[in-house]
Amino acid sequence: MELHQLKYFVAVADEGGFCKAANRCGLAQPSMSQQVRKLEEELGSRLFDRLGRRIILTEAGKQLLPKARRVLAEVQDLRQSMSDGAGESAGVLSIGAIPTIAPFMLPGLVKKLRRSRPNCEIEIREDVTGNLVRAMVDAEMDVCLVGLPLEHEQIETQSLGTELMVAAVPRGHAWAERKSIALSMLDDEPMIQLHEEHCFGQRLAALCAGARVKPKVTSMSAHLHTALALVASGQGVAVVPEMCAERTKGAACAFVPVSDKTAVREVGVAWRKGRTLSAAAREFVQIAAEAWQE
Repeated sequence: MELHQLKYFVAVADEGGFCKAANRCGLAQPSMSQQVRKLEEELGSRLFDRLGRRIILTEAGKQLLPKARRVLAEVQDLRQSMSDGAGESAGVLSIGAIPTIAPFMLPGLVKKLRRSRPNCEIEIREDVTGNLVRAMVDAEMDVCLVGLPLEHEQIETQSLGTELMVAAVPRGHAWAERKSIALSMLDDEPMIQLHEEHCFGQRLAALCAGARVKPKVTSMSAHLHTALALVASGQGVAVVPEMCAERTKGAACAFVPVSDKTAVREVGVAWRKGRTLSAAAREFVQIAAEAWQE
């Protein structure tokens, strides 16, 4: 039994298919299928039932999955501890961040960390919350910047703080000179909405539903910068995190705070529960906490 076979097995179980799992692992689909078959042959049990395009775990697969996760996590911990032992600033640190945080926080935080740990190899991944959670559970990522709350039995979090939600409007829009707007003003307003695969999009949709506000969604965007470009072209308004507004000043948009007390987003750092954070990971968390207070 090889470690990479366990990794591929876990990836297929998470993704629900060989093609998506192969893309996640950067491997050709036939090679992944072959490795999983070898694992099945060695264990003497079928791990997946292949029902057309659907892939579901067999009973043996369900029993193996949590054990495989533990093995992979322990191996990653061992590698990290050995890397830490090689020197104060040596080792590898994998940092993740969701797309509504990554471009606004990561560059500055990583720059500070590289100054104090020039020999530390830093790997960065920008992805949606669900994928980052799976990566942390599988010990593929050490720490991640995420939106809170993040409820998962295998994930531990530390809050950094909260920020306002801000309406992005075209220059010349009736709201452009306002000091704030109420969430209720979005009712029936043409709106560019961030896709709900993003936790920020989910948060905003929940707030609107709770306030019985129904914006007229004209566009769905997977990226904040695309949403802002659509706003600038006059396609509607968008609600974005305050950090986005602060780092895109001078853009062809005006930014107006949303005054409702509930219109905030909490940001935090997350890691796999039970893992011992490396010295570099602990320093990253500290740098992030200090940066939020600046």
